[in-house]
Amino acid sequence: KLYFTIPGQGNFYCSASVIRPRIVATAAQCIHSGKPGTSLYSNVQFVPAYRSGVAQLGTWPGVFGFLSTTWTNGNGKLPNAADYALVEVGDLIINGVTRRLGDITGYLGYATLKLRPNHAHIIGYTSTFDSGERAHQVTAQAFRAATQNNAEYGSDLRGGSAGAAIIQDFGDSAATVKWIGALSYFYTATTTKLQGASTPDSRFTGLLNSACT
Repeated sequence: KLYFTIPGQGNFYCSASVIRPRIVATAAQCIHSGKPGTSLYSNVQFVPAYRSGVAQLGTWPGVFGFLSTTWTNGNGKLPNAADYALVEVGDLIINGVTRRLGDITGYLGYATLKLRPNHAHIIGYTSTFDSGERAHQVTAQAFRAATQNNAEYGSDLRGGSAGAAIIQDFGDSAATVKWIGALSYFYTATTTKLQGASTPDSRFTGLLNSACT
């Protein structure tokens, strides 16, 4: 679960997943409005394995965010071709030892250009179920291409689920499990159980290279 504050609006949450020892992947809308000239949201905190009010593996502070200009110049409109972002998190001292996030949780591999066609697990938090207090899981196939760079999956997660991990080969061997995208948007009509995601491409790998550097 990823918490953040939008100045003048209040506190909110999204979902996110660990893809490198100090890097979590989420939706860009979870750390920035998409409006040119604006700053990143404040008080970004990642809580892995959050469940019913308990931060079982600690609360990790976001210290830097990485976004594509496709998002920051898009005025927050969805669908967007690059509604994904990376957050670098600070280390924690645990039992007197400085530890990286990935040392505690492990981390997913990733793959680009894999959202469609595919069949995946989607894991995230949503106000639709358990008031966002427990992670919810959906298994679905890619249903259609909404735009050139957006794919839609069958999903009922809705509000709060932006940034939820779309995972290929979930439950398979560690070498094959891959993060392939983050949920971006849902439809206003509750009867339309589809959610879209931006397809990670060279823009995503560029962000990851910058974050790791």
